[in-house]
Amino acid sequence: MKRVIELARITVKQAIKERSFYVILIATLLAVLAVPVLYSFTMFEVPRVLAGFALSYTNFAVLILMLFLVMNLSQTDLDRKTLQYVISLPIRRRDYVFGRFLGFVFFACILIFFILAITVPFVALFSRMRPDAPFYIGYYFLYGVFLLIEVALLVAIALLFLSLTSRTIVSMFGVAGCYIVGHTMDEVAEFLRTGTGMNMPVFSKAVIQVVRYIFPNLALFDVKTAFIYGKGMDGMSLFLSLLYGVLYTVIVLLLAVVLFEKKEVY
Repeated sequence: MKRVIELARITVKQAIKERSFYVILIATLLAVLAVPVLYSFTMFEVPRVLAGFALSYTNFAVLILMLFLVMNLSQTDLDRKTLQYVISLPIRRRDYVFGRFLGFVFFACILIFFILAITVPFVALFSRMRPDAPFYIGYYFLYGVFLLIEVALLVAIALLFLSLTSRTIVSMFGVAGCYIVGHTMDEVAEFLRTGTGMNMPVFSKAVIQVVRYIFPNLALFDVKTAFIYGKGMDGMSLFLSLLYGVLYTVIVLLLAVVLFEKKEVY
C-alpha cells in the first residue's frame, strides 16, 4: 500500500508541473472574470445561466486537462524508459496501475472542487442581485461528485487502453470514442423507439444494443440541467448512478491491471 500511495504522490507532483495545468489555471481566472461580463448581458434566469456556465466550464476544463495529463505522463514513461525502470524495481505492476489511477483521481478531485470553490462566490453574488430563480449551492457542489466519478471512469479506461497498446494516440482516440458513445447512447436509444428507428435493419439494431451494454453510460453523470433547474433526480436514482460509476470503474481498472501484468514493455 505504501508503494501505491508513493506512486500516487509522484503522479500528483508530475501533474502539477505540466504546462497544461497552468494553462487551465489561467483559463479558470479568465472564466471567473467572464462571470460579471456574462451577468451584464443576461436578462432572465441569471442564476441558471451563470451556474450553467460555471459547471460547463468545470466539466470542459477538467476532462480536457485530465485526458492530456494521463496520455502525456504515460507517453513520458514510455519515451524516457521510466516504465521499464519502475517495473524492474521490487514493485508489483498492479501497484503501478493503482498508484497512477489514485494519483490522477486525487488530482482531479482537487482541481474540480478548486474551480467550483472559486467560481461559486461570484455566481452566488450575482444571483442574489437578480433573483430570477433560486441558486442551489448544494446541487452546485454535488455536481462535482458526479464529474469526479466520470473522470475516474475515463482515467480507468485510459489505463486500460494503455495496457493494450503502447501508442498514446490510439489510447487517446479510444478514450474520446468511449466519451462520445457514452454521452450519445441514450439519444440513440430514443431514436430506435421512433418510426424511423423501428425500420432499421435488425443487424444494425443488434449492434447498437450490444454497444449500449459494453460502453459506459456517461450520460448518467451529466446532471447539470437537472441540478441547475432544481429538479434533481430522487435520492435513490442519484445513488444508483454513482454506484454504477464506481462499479464500472472498478471492473475496468481490474481489467487494466490484468492486461498490464501480461504486457511486454520494451
